[in-house]
Amino acid sequence: KQKTVEKSYNPDVKLLQASDRIGCYDTPIAQYQLTKQCTNRLKKFFKNRKEAKYYELIGVVGDKDFKVLKDYDKEERIDSTHYLLIAGLSQLRSLEAYWELRQLINSDVNVKIANYTLESTQGKRGFVIRIYD
Repeated sequence: KQKTVEKSYNPDVKLLQASDRIGCYDTPIAQYQLTKQCTNRLKKFFKNRKEAKYYELIGVVGDKDFKVLKDYDKEERIDSTHYLLIAGLSQLRSLEAYWELRQLINSDVNVKIANYTLESTQGKRGFVIRIYD
């Protein structure tokens, strides 16, 4: 089970603020491939926006993903199995978005895949790209 970690604040550290973002939330349940609609949306969004200092990709999983994967590992239940399935699905969604993004932007720009997952309570499934100028 995940634990909540208390964040500490250091006034000497300047935090980056995202200047824009785009997300695709139409990924099929328990899948990671980008939909055609998502690919077209990314192409349109990045057509005139190829320059940024930094991009961050974050996988998004939804309630239906949890239900399907929970049933998948029900027979051989290990405490961490469900978490690992969700984390893996999130990473695969981020990787798919990474390769699509690399085709659309300047290849010298830093793209980071986040090491955490966003859990949607609104049924969203896919990824978010945060853009830092």
